[in-house]
Amino acid sequence: MSSAAAPAPAALRLGQVEFPTSGLPAAQPHFLRGVAALHSFWYAEALESFEAALRLDPGFAMAWWGVAMTYRRPFVPGTDLEAGRRALANIRETMTLTARERAYIDALRAWFAGATPAERAQAHAVAMRDLHRAYPDDLDAGAFHALALLGQDWPDENTLARHRAAGEIAGAVFRRNPQHPGAAHYIIHSYDEPELAAEGLAAARHYATIAPDAAHAQHMPSHIFVHLGMWPEATAANEAAWAASEAWVRRKGLGPAHRDYHNLHWLIYSCLQEGRYGRAARLVDEFQELRKEMPPELLFFFQRSVAAFVVDTNGWERAEALFSAPSASVASAAVTVGLKAPAGIELCGVDAVRPPPAGGAGLPPADIPAFIRTLAAATLGAADLDERLRQLRASAGGDAAMPEFWRIRILEIMAVTSARQGRFDDAIVALREATAIEVELGIPPGPPAAYKPPHELFGEILLRAGRPAEAAAQFGICLRRHPNRARSVLGEARARAASGDRPGALDSYRRLLQLWVNADADLAELREAREFVRSGHG
Repeated sequence: MSSAAAPAPAALRLGQVEFPTSGLPAAQPHFLRGVAALHSFWYAEALESFEAALRLDPGFAMAWWGVAMTYRRPFVPGTDLEAGRRALANIRETMTLTARERAYIDALRAWFAGATPAERAQAHAVAMRDLHRAYPDDLDAGAFHALALLGQDWPDENTLARHRAAGEIAGAVFRRNPQHPGAAHYIIHSYDEPELAAEGLAAARHYATIAPDAAHAQHMPSHIFVHLGMWPEATAANEAAWAASEAWVRRKGLGPAHRDYHNLHWLIYSCLQEGRYGRAARLVDEFQELRKEMPPELLFFFQRSVAAFVVDTNGWERAEALFSAPSASVASAAVTVGLKAPAGIELCGVDAVRPPPAGGAGLPPADIPAFIRTLAAATLGAADLDERLRQLRASAGGDAAMPEFWRIRILEIMAVTSARQGRFDDAIVALREATAIEVELGIPPGPPAAYKPPHELFGEILLRAGRPAEAAAQFGICLRRHPNRARSVLGEARARAASGDRPGALDSYRRLLQLWVNADADLAELREAREFVRSGHG
C-alpha cells in the first residue's frame, strides 16, 4: 500500500457515526466514512476509505479491522474468508490499541476463525454481545451486535427471537442517534416479514434520508413497504435506489456489472402492483437494452423482472418473446452470482441462493425462463407442453433430487394443465401440496419467490371450479403472506362476489381501487372494480 497522503474523503452523505480510535487524527475522517459505508453495506466505498486511512497511518490497526469487515458480507454476496484473514494478520501485537479496540478485533477474528458458517456467526455474536455490554455507550458496538444476531448463516429455531432482540438493540441505538445508518438499516432487517414489518416503518421512512448517496440505503425501506403493501412508497424507494446506483457508476467510471439491478427488479414489481403496467413495460424494455451489456452472472435479475411482468399482467403470450436472445438463459447464474456480483448488491430469493441440480441427459439446469415459458405453455394449451414439462422436470433434478422451490413450480404447471383440461380435482391435489411446501419455506423478503404465489393460483383455480368460498380463503392466505398483492385482492373480490358475499366483495373491489389509484386507465380489471362499486352492490 502506497504511503502517499490520502486526499480528504469525498463529501458523501452516509449518516453520522462516532467511533474513536487510536489512529492518527488525519486518518480518522477516512475511517469514519468507512464505518458509515459499512453500515449501508457499501463495501467498495468502505474499502476505499479504510485504504485511504492506511495510506496516512500504515500502523492504524482499526483501519485493518475495517478492511477485514468489508470481506464479511451478510445478506449480500462477496464474503472472502482468506482476504479477511489476511487483513487481520496485518494487526500486530506491537501496535498501540485500547482495550475496546482489541475487543472489536477479537470479535472479528472469532468470525473469521470458525470452521463453519454457523460457528462463525455464533462466535461473533457472543463476542459482540460481550463488547456491547462492556461499552454500553458505544453505539456502533450496539449496531454491530444487532447485525451479528441477524446473521443468515445461523438458522435455528430461535431465529425469530434473535431478530426481535436485534430490532430492540438497533432501536435503542436509533433513539440515541436517529442519524446512525446502521441503527435504521438493522431495524429494517430485524422486522423484514409481514407480521413484524409495521415495527420497522419509522426506521424505513427515515433511513433513506440518513444516507441518501448509498443505493442500498435508498432500497432497504422498500422491504418494509413491500411487506405492508405500500406500493407508491416502494416504487419511490427503488426509483431513488436505481438513480443512486447509476450516479455512483457514472461518478466512478465503472462498468455495467456495478449497477444494482436488484433495485430495478423491485421497481418493476411495485409498478405492477400499482396497476402501472405501461410503466412496467417500459422498464422491462429498458432492462432488455441493459442486459446486452450485463455480465452473465447478473442476468437472473432481468429474468426475475420479466417473470413478474408476465405473471402479474397475465401476459402469457409474450413469455417467449420477452425471454428471447441475447443470452436469456444462464445455466450457472445462481452459482456464479454469489462469487462475482458487485459488493453491496442484494440477493433475495431462492434462485440467487441455491441453484437446482444440473439436468440429466445433457439438459442444462432449470432456470427462470424455462419455468415461465412452460407455465405459459400450460396456460395457453401449447401442443408441445408434455415435452416441455418432461424436460423441465428432468433439468430440475428429477423427482428424487428436485429442490423444494422447484417442486412448487412443477406442481403449479401440473395444476394449470389439469384445470385447463377440466380435471379440477387433480389440480387441487397438486396445489395443496404446493402450498404446503411454500408455507414450510417461509415468506421471502420481497416479491414472491414462486413468481406466481401458489395460494393465489389455488384461489383462481378454485374459483374456476365453482368453489368461491374456498377460493376466497386461499386469496386471504396469499394476502397475509403478500399484503395488498393486486392479483390476490382482485381474486378475493371475485370470489366473494361469486359466493354471495357482496359486502365483502365491495370492500375488496374498493381496496383494489385504492391500490390502483395511479393505474393505467384502460385496464379491464380496473373497469370491473369501478363498475361493481358504481352498481351499488352490497
